[in-house]
Amino acid sequence: MTMRAALPVFGTRVAVFFTTLIIASISAFAAEGTSGPSSLAVGETLEDFFTAAIDFSPQLRIAEEGLNIGRAREKQTQGQLQPQINANANLTDNTRN
Repeated sequence: MTMRAALPVFGTRVAVFFTTLIIASISAFAAEGTSGPSSLAVGETLEDFFTAAIDFSPQLRIAEEGLNIGRAREKQTQGQLQPQINANANLTDNTRN
């Protein structure tokens, strides 16, 4: 499998994630250069940048909700495959005059 063939399958989310990470890093370095590293308000560690990129990415949220919809549909389909029980009853009262 070439890199180009793997890109459509896995690349969209990864590209969005790393783009967000790079933008956050550039803005952090710009803020660090002007006012010093102690004045950074958001994202002091790499983990903070990863968390922010995941939390604030609309495309990742849309993809996550798509997965949730797929899981709900799968549960619904599996529920239809479970055994079904149906019951009917009739009661008649026949009397002779």
